[in-house]
Amino acid sequence: MYLSVKFTFFLKLWKQTVAQLLWVNWNMPPVCKKKIGPAGYQKYSETSLQKAVSDVKARKLSLRNAPKNYGIPPSTLSRKLNNKNPLKMGGQTVFSLEEEKTLVSGLFKCAEWDQPLTTSEIRDTVKSYMGRRGRVEKRFEDNRPGYEWVKILLSCHHSLLSV
Repeated sequence: MYLSVKFTFFLKLWKQTVAQLLWVNWNMPPVCKKKIGPAGYQKYSETSLQKAVSDVKARKLSLRNAPKNYGIPPSTLSRKLNNKNPLKMGGQTVFSLEEEKTLVSGLFKCAEWDQPLTTSEIRDTVKSYMGRRGRVEKRFEDNRPGYEWVKILLSCHHSLLSV
């Protein structure tokens, strides 16, 4: 009799412990492990995106079927159709490609005439150019670019400016 009372007590305690363990495991939040490596951006080509957009606009495919056929995320296709994010991803440039080419060609001409410009003179030139155009750039202090901006400009066009 003593053994059966002890056994029932142990059995009851064991059931409570198991129930508590199961409750804890079921109610624990899932463990999220960070994936190592770069973020998976575009897994589709620009041409397939343009073709999907043109097919949806021409009503050849529905907005629901086009992502499946072309392997493009539905949100991306929807954004392109509604022109939600017309700008490129990342920081936007201060000048257009044409303006930047004109500036670099001017720097190149000065160097050809044996009058290369210092970084300070390049910064002043950019400030006066923006002042003449009536443009104000919030990223520049007093509408004058910093030394880092000049360094980046020169490194981007290193092949043209190097001797």
